[in-house]
Amino acid sequence: MTRHWRIIFGLMALMPLTAGQLCGTGWVPTPVPPDTQPSDEDPDDPGDDPSIPTGKISVTPSQRNFGVVVMGGFSFVESFQVTNVGRADLYVSRARLTGLHASSFTIVGNTCALSSLVPLSTCTVQVMCVPVTPGSLQANLTFDSDDPDTPTLNVPLQALASQY
Repeated sequence: MTRHWRIIFGLMALMPLTAGQLCGTGWVPTPVPPDTQPSDEDPDDPGDDPSIPTGKISVTPSQRNFGVVVMGGFSFVESFQVTNVGRADLYVSRARLTGLHASSFTIVGNTCALSSLVPLSTCTVQVMCVPVTPGSLQANLTFDSDDPDTPTLNVPLQALASQY
């Protein structure tokens, strides 16, 4: 059980002091009653409060199917545009490939890593499919940012790797 305490300050001397007299203040730790315990929510976290401007990440397209890609070959380069649709700066810390077949996709261009986007500004990540196994391929292009509602955004990627 967590105990919260508050400090109550009080004045030690209630009369005028003359030269050479000392005055001090004291404090008494007093338990806070359980019904008035502070919440565990971070007061600096804007959460869903619309009155506090935050950055908001948006990625276009929201998914991509690379179609059929021949083993030993590669797909066309596909571009993904990240836009800050919020009312404050958005910090994008990285773009990465995740998921079951992440090794069959590669990032060939990235202006988003370690980017601070002012509202309505953009950056771009370019991806291509270079299959390492045949069959249906699925992965995600994953963006990490300081968007309080979506700190990690996954963009689904698909392709069909063919032997011929």
